[in-house]
Amino acid sequence: AAVNSSAPLLAPAVIAPSKLVPTHLGPDMTVVDFCQKYELSSTISAHLVEQGYMKTKTFQHITLDDLKEMMFKPGEIASLRVAVTEWASQV
Repeated sequence: AAVNSSAPLLAPAVIAPSKLVPTHLGPDMTVVDFCQKYELSSTISAHLVEQGYMKTKTFQHITLDDLKEMMFKPGEIASLRVAVTEWASQV
C-alpha cells in the first residue's frame, strides 16, 4: 500500500491521567480525620500517611494511577473515590 505523503502526521494522543479529586477541593483536614469522617478503613488511612499524604489539600495531586502504584486494592480505590467525591461537594 502506498503511503499518502500529503496526509498530516498526527501527534500521539496524550491522555491526561485521571485525578482522584474530580473538580474542586473540599475542606482541608488531616488524612486521618478525613478517613474517620468518611468511614474509610484504618488501612487506607495508614497507607496514605505512609506515602506522605498528611492533609486533604494534597489529594489534588494524586492520580488513580498513583493509587495503583501505591498498591491500593481496587475496592480501596473505589471507597476512596466515593469519599473524595462527597468531600469535594462540601464547599
